[in-house]
Amino acid sequence: MPYPLQIGRNSARLPKNLQFQLFRWFPALAWTAVIAWFSSATFAASETGGVLEWVLKGLWPTLSAGHLDFLHTLLRKGAHVTAYAILSLCWFQALSPGFKLWQPALVLRVLLICLSVACWDEYHQSLQPSRTGSIWDVGWDMSGALGQQTLLALWLTGRKKTRTVMAEQLQASDQAESPTTSLPA
Repeated sequence: MPYPLQIGRNSARLPKNLQFQLFRWFPALAWTAVIAWFSSATFAASETGGVLEWVLKGLWPTLSAGHLDFLHTLLRKGAHVTAYAILSLCWFQALSPGFKLWQPALVLRVLLICLSVACWDEYHQSLQPSRTGSIWDVGWDMSGALGQQTLLALWLTGRKKTRTVMAEQLQASDQAESPTTSLPA
């Protein structure tokens, strides 16, 4: 029985199928870990607000406190949507046999994973003294995941239709070039 790691000159090589599995799964697992890190006290509104205020006041010195609060909220909600759109794409890539075709069952699994991560994220935030968990944020998270899956479905089904149309055009041009009339014997 071969060992996962080879001994000898190429001692650090993993078998090709294991390399492929790691390549497929690493982005999804890594991005899930990043979301868990975003859920920590480091990214509380009180922590990110000062940095954002410093940047925005540098760009627009006349910005009012109300506008700053609005932009801070907009940025944080946009981060929810973006982070979960990326998570959705990463898990689709991990679970799919390639970006070849759109499958509703696969999309459902991806969305359930995203929902699980979103619920865990908000629960984890509710345990942090400087954070609050919100069911509304789960909605923002899922809007990013669902939006990404919608774009992916449009891209994959459009790509399939384009390939079908191109194949039909190629077949039609091949038939037009070949002689269809036979010469008398």
